[in-house]
Amino acid sequence: GFKAIDVCKECLNVLAVEVLENENQLFNFLSIAVYKTLFKAYFLVTDYSNTEKCCLKLLDIYRELEYGESSEVGILVLTLANIYEQQFKCEEARELYKRAIKIMRETGDKKKEAYAYAMFGNMSYRLGEYDKAKEYLKKALAVTIEIADRQGEAGCYGILGSLSKSLGKY
Repeated sequence: GFKAIDVCKECLNVLAVEVLENENQLFNFLSIAVYKTLFKAYFLVTDYSNTEKCCLKLLDIYRELEYGESSEVGILVLTLANIYEQQFKCEEARELYKRAIKIMRETGDKKKEAYAYAMFGNMSYRLGEYDKAKEYLKKALAVTIEIADRQGEAGCYGILGSLSKSLGKY
């Protein structure tokens, strides 16, 4: 992971110096590729601070390119929400989970939509917000059933079972 990070940093330095203004499209394409690699490398070594920076940079690049709210942007937003959750920035995570859900619903990526609902429900459960957790986990369950995602469905049932147990509803 660390060698990839060093190589990516060097690539960004070369891009900044070598690529001319009239090669803007090439610069953007290469920058996205390098930042995606950096993002994955930092995420794998659990360097959340740098993962967050790379994610925000990618989102900025996509916004500048008028990339729109694509499924890829939704995945970045979902990952950023998870990173904020890991850092106990729950309000930021909450807003990003909602944005990710909206993006996934709009792009028609049902599997990622269900995953976003489940992640938000799971965070709510850990925070003791049981009603909200139940609401989002049931939404995740409905989508997993709709798309016949048996593994996702089983995960939803497992978390809902833990939630019921926490509420004393055996």
